[in-house]
Amino acid sequence: MQKAVMDVEGVIEASNIRARRMGPQMLVDLLIRIDCQLSASAAQQVAEQVRPRQTDGLFSMRRQWALAHA
Repeated sequence: MQKAVMDVEGVIEASNIRARRMGPQMLVDLLIRIDCQLSASAAQQVAEQVRPRQTDGLFSMRRQWALAHA
């Protein structure tokens, strides 16, 4: 999963990857590091590109939250 996330343009580092089940769903938490000069909108776009890489046919994800720290 880390390699797939690292292949997303704009991702500098992926770490703290954790996956767990909650009922029939799989929850995945991960931390991505991006360029702190990106706007909030651009940072969200990077996060949205990471989401399909996370799932990649393994399981479905209902929600995604992104938090960018400069």
